[in-house]
Amino acid sequence: MPDMNPLSEEVLTEAVERLDLPPGARVLDLGCGKGTFLARVVERWAAVGVGVDLSPALVDEARLRVRSVAKGRISVRLADARTF
Repeated sequence: MPDMNPLSEEVLTEAVERLDLPPGARVLDLGCGKGTFLARVVERWAAVGVGVDLSPALVDEARLRVRSVAKGRISVRLADARTF
């Protein structure tokens, strides 16, 4: 399973486009999973992002994904969103 988002590709694309963020905006994705949505937002809007997830395996995968996409503009943290 490449992505863990229950939304269709079309809905995700529309959600990213509707954000209308200024360049350099800061984005926080709690429960970021594999980082797919966060990476798309950061890439589309030239934003800076932090992803947080509780699963070590998903955090590792997200870190690999965002390394090539965001060129250092995303950090992914292993943490519980309730206490982050």
